[in-house]
Amino acid sequence: MPRTRLLALTTLILSGAIIVTGAVIVSISSQAPVSFGFVGGVSVFDTLFSPGGYAFVAPLELVGALVIVLGLVGTAGCAGFMLGRRAPQRPGTEPV
Repeated sequence: MPRTRLLALTTLILSGAIIVTGAVIVSISSQAPVSFGFVGGVSVFDTLFSPGGYAFVAPLELVGALVIVLGLVGTAGCAGFMLGRRAPQRPGTEPV
């Protein structure tokens, strides 16, 4: 196996492992509840209570999503490299 194909295959396997790792991080972190503050019930005051901040996902879920995106970028780059390589042209033939 040529050296570049071995490197591309290794990168593809590593990117797949990164995607699986990110999926595991997301699945583990999504089991933990996220506190949104006061979200229900009838208010006895005319004041609107809203949670402090805009965190609708846990920070660990964001890390997992970024790890998945990193793995997908590596997979796409490796697939593009493997599909975009052209076979060496023989003398006297036209490139396709």
